[in-house]
Order: sequence, then C-alpha cells, then structure tokens
Amino acid sequence: MKDWMGIKDLGEYLQISENKIRFFIKHKQIPFHEKHGLLRFSREEIDDWMKTPDTKEIGEVEEKERPYVYRDKPIREYSLSASKVLIGKKPWNRLPEFTRSFIDRINDIKVHDGGRDFLYRKEFSLFSNKYSDYLNVSYQLGLIEKMHGVGKQKKYYPVIYAEKIAKEDSEEQIKSNIRDAILDIVKRKLETSPDERHAIFLLWYMLAIKANGLQPDESHFRKDSGELSYYPSIRFNFSKSLCEFLFDNDRNKEQRFLDEWNGLIRTIKTVKRKEVKERLTLFDE
Repeated sequence: MKDWMGIKDLGEYLQISENKIRFFIKHKQIPFHEKHGLLRFSREEIDDWMKTPDTKEIGEVEEKERPYVYRDKPIREYSLSASKVLIGKKPWNRLPEFTRSFIDRINDIKVHDGGRDFLYRKEFSLFSNKYSDYLNVSYQLGLIEKMHGVGKQKKYYPVIYAEKIAKEDSEEQIKSNIRDAILDIVKRKLETSPDERHAIFLLWYMLAIKANGLQPDESHFRKDSGELSYYPSIRFNFSKSLCEFLFDNDRNKEQRFLDEWNGLIRTIKTVKRKEVKERLTLFDE
C-alpha cells in the first residue's frame, strides 16, 4: 500500500465514495495535505484518524437529514418539474444544434422578413419533433428569453449566450457558455421570473448533494407529499444527465461551479442587507 494516496486511492482504501471524502475535506473532518493544487493523504494519518472515536459536535445533524435551502427556501418547496424527454446524454448533445437552428432562422428573418428578431413558439417545430422540450429547457438555462405578444402568442428572443454557442465548434466552450448563462440568471435573480426555471434548481440540488459527500439517488428527489404527478426517477435522471453533460463527471469542475454559484447568492444577499441598512439609516436621519 502506498504511503501517500489520492482521492481515488483513499476511496478504495476506506471503501467509501469520493463524494464523501470531498465532504470530509470541505468540513476539515479528515487529515489531508494540499500542495500545488494536489490533494494527498498520508496512510499513517488516515489509519490514526480511523481509530479515533467519532465525536459529533452539539447540534450536528446527519447531512442526509439537513434541509437543502436555496435563497432562504427549502429546495423541495420549488416545483422541480423536469422533462420526460430530455433524459440521457444524447439529447443534451443536440441542444447546441437546436440553438444554432434558432439563430440561423432569426438571421434569415432579419434579412427577408422585415427585421423581426424573434420567433413564435410554433415556428420552432421546424427544428425538431421534440422542439417543445428543447425550447423550454433553453429558456430555463438562460439561452432564450420570452415575452407575451399580441393575442397571447409568446415571442422568443435569443440571448447573447445562444449567439455565442451558434458560432462555436468547441464542445467545451459550448458547455462553458451554457454554464455562464446559468450564472447570469442567478446573478440577476431570474430563477423564478417570470416562470420557475426548474432545470436550474435541479442542477443546483444535484451539485449540493454531491458537495455534501453523498451519492445522489431517486430518494433525494422524492417529495414528502403524495402527489401522483411527481416522478422522482425522471427528476433524478434529468438532473444527473444535465450534470454529466455540463461537467463530464469532473468533480473538481462541479465543485468550482457550485462555489461560484453560491458565492453569487451570498454576494447578492450581502448587497441587499447593505441597501436595507442604508435606507433605514436615511429614514432615521
């Protein structure tokens, strides 16, 4: 056995998941060493750690029982809908193609149809027989915006991230643009405006579960209510496939993105508290 181990080696040595090890690291509950961005574990220190009695701090609860809260609201109180079609990796790989078709059609209309810069919902049927799912997910991920038009027909506009994707050949850069679009939605607090963007909440939930050292499964996506319309397997598979598409099962990439995401939320809350405090100060004066 090696004197120094990486995360994968340690997982095999202790027979626990890598997610659980990362949770221990995050909460400084396991001895580790970091140098030049590399995490290493001393077998001798790990053996001593395993022999040390486990003493929980007062008030500590098991991570699986700890509520996952997003913007001061338990995540399971969001509707957390999911597509029944966009499950698996292949449909996600068709998303850039759908986006390019949208941009190409918009550009064509600008030239030949009086400069209109949007499409009506029915016009997307030319791109795919599953256009409704791709359209909804594109909106939820921040690639497309929509507004009601005359006669309650929705108008769909491309966002700058969709335009970037249409010009890209690099698969990694396309995924990077989608991640940037998500963070932009978070930064502008548009997750529920005008509609709840279910894909964003499901992705955050999947990443948060992993960050807490757990292996996500269907039980995490099961509500406590008896709703017949709720399908935990669909939501779990949807979240899992989106996560795999965006991060290629790279846990470091997932964690960095989640940290940036949560950092945005904390910054927004800090700014909001500061604004409230300043308004109260002015009122007192």
